[in-house]
Amino acid sequence: MTPGFMHQGAEAVPVDFVVVMLDEIDRLGGNSTELLGRCQLPFPARDLRNGRGRNIALRQFTRIFDECIKEISYLSHRQRHVTPMTRDDVEMLCYCMVSCETLEEVIQRAIKFYVMLGNRGAELALEVDGPEAVFHIRTLRAHQCSGNLLMDLTGLLFFHRFFGWLLNREIPAIRFGVCYGELINAEQLEAVFHQAVHFGEATNNFHFPADFLKYPVVRNYQRLREILGTLPLDMMPSPAMSWRLSDAVEKVISAHLAKEEAIPTMQELAGLFSISVTTFRRRLEEENSPLKVIKERCRLKLAVELLASPARLKIEDVAQRLGFSDASGFRRAFKTWAGVPPDNYRTPASSREASSGFGSVAGGPGSPSGRPVSGGC
Repeated sequence: MTPGFMHQGAEAVPVDFVVVMLDEIDRLGGNSTELLGRCQLPFPARDLRNGRGRNIALRQFTRIFDECIKEISYLSHRQRHVTPMTRDDVEMLCYCMVSCETLEEVIQRAIKFYVMLGNRGAELALEVDGPEAVFHIRTLRAHQCSGNLLMDLTGLLFFHRFFGWLLNREIPAIRFGVCYGELINAEQLEAVFHQAVHFGEATNNFHFPADFLKYPVVRNYQRLREILGTLPLDMMPSPAMSWRLSDAVEKVISAHLAKEEAIPTMQELAGLFSISVTTFRRRLEEENSPLKVIKERCRLKLAVELLASPARLKIEDVAQRLGFSDASGFRRAFKTWAGVPPDNYRTPASSREASSGFGSVAGGPGSPSGRPVSGGC
C-alpha cells in the first residue's frame, strides 16, 4: 500500500509502527520472526525489535507492510472462520468500476458488488449532505484490535486512492474516520499515511466534496488491466500518472453514442475535464488525435457493431444512432472510413475488404491518430 498512499516526499517510516504490526501478528498466533525472514531485509530482524534506529527506509517498509497486512488478514479471518475477499474478487470489483461513467456511478456499483457478495466483510454506503459527500465502509469484524484497524484503514485508503485514479485527479479528503478507539497512536498513523484519522466513529469513512460525484471516469479497461498486471492491488499509483486525454474523450463520446445521446461539443468536453477549449484542443493535437478523428473512430466502431448485429438494422436506423441527419450522409462517411458502402459491408467478402480499409480513420497510413480502431474505449 505504501507507495500509493504515503506522501510522495516520505523516505522513511518510524520503526515503532513496524513493531506494532509485528506484535499484532504474534498476538493473533502468527510468527513475526518468520515473516521478517520472508522480507529479506538487509539487516538482522532483531534490530527492529531491539529498537536500533528510529526509522526504516520506505522501500524496506513497503515490503514489510505488504507481508504484515496479508498475514494479519489471514490470521484474523482464520480466527473468525470467515472467508476473506480474494484477489480475484477485488480485481473483478475494479473491472466493474472502471466501466462506469461518473464517480457516483462507481460508488453505487461498488455498493451493489458487495451486496452481491453477501456483504462479505463489509457494507458500503454513500451519503450526500449538501456540498459534502461521505463514503462509508461498515466492516463486520468482531473485535476492536490494532490488526483490524490497520486492515480497515488500508481498505478505506485503497478506495480513496482508486477513486482518484479512475478520475485521474486527487480527491481532496476533508476528513478520515474509523470505527475504532485510538488503538494505534494517532501520530504514528499520520506519520505513515499522512492523513489525520478521527477515532470512535460509527463507520470507517472519508468525506470529500460532493461535486466530485459528477466527475467523469477517464481511465479505461486496458489501462486498468496493465496496472493490475504489474502492481499489487494495495499499491495503486497516484492519479497523476501519465494518461491520454484522447483516450478519455473517446470513452466519453462512445458512452454518449451507446446511449443514443448527442456527441458533446468541444466546449462541453473541455468543461468536463475542467480545462479551457484552447488547452483541450492543444492537448489533443499533441497526442496526434484531433477531436474530429476521435468522433469518426467512435462512430466507425459503433457502425461496425450495428451493421454486424443479427438484428440487421436498416441503414437509416444505423445512421440515426450515429447522429447523422440522413442515410446518404452516413453512407458517404462509412465508405470514406471503411472503403466500402455500409450496404455491402454486411457480406463476408465485403467485411474482409472493409477490415483492410479501416486505416483512413483507425491508425493506418494517412490517419492522424496513428492508433488501432479498437483502442481507447
